[in-house]
Amino acid sequence: MVNRQFAQRLLDAAGWRARQDAPIPDRCVVLGEPHTSNWDGWYSVLGMGALGIDLRWMIKAEYNKALVGPMLQSLGAVFIERGKGGAVQASIDRFAADPGPLRLALAPSGTRKRTDHWRTGFLRIAREAHVPIVLAYIDYARREVGFGPTLDPALPDAELQQQMARFYADKVACKPDQKSTVDWPAAHEGN
Repeated sequence: MVNRQFAQRLLDAAGWRARQDAPIPDRCVVLGEPHTSNWDGWYSVLGMGALGIDLRWMIKAEYNKALVGPMLQSLGAVFIERGKGGAVQASIDRFAADPGPLRLALAPSGTRKRTDHWRTGFLRIAREAHVPIVLAYIDYARREVGFGPTLDPALPDAELQQQMARFYADKVACKPDQKSTVDWPAAHEGN
């Protein structure tokens, strides 16, 4: 995690702020949206640091290079092999193996490009690990990163989608035309 004072100074210098509306559970899945630029990750890491929130965040394994990999790991990165299907199960196993605090962040859109649906791994992780879902955001119009409501993953998919879509509706992405739609296939209901 980034030093709290250092992170706050960098955010201040960039004209950004970090906001937390409510306490974040010690064990949860954190959704970070909208995700349209690599800058999202850097501002989010600074926001987490400024708020003193320790998170682990999923990032594609391609970033695990000689110098960059260890630095990202020290900031909370968990490298995943995308497309192999094991990242979700590994995350569930991680929650099961460690009863202590674990906040796992990911971007459900799964990419910085516009998609018409989210990937549903976050639902499977939250439901099988019996942990809540926290909505985190970045908003370039307000120059703000932060944490919003906590949702119960046991809610029906339609209700979760509605609450998430309402929350993220006014959040402005770095590249607004690349912002993904809050939607996922109904086949995941109850999984």
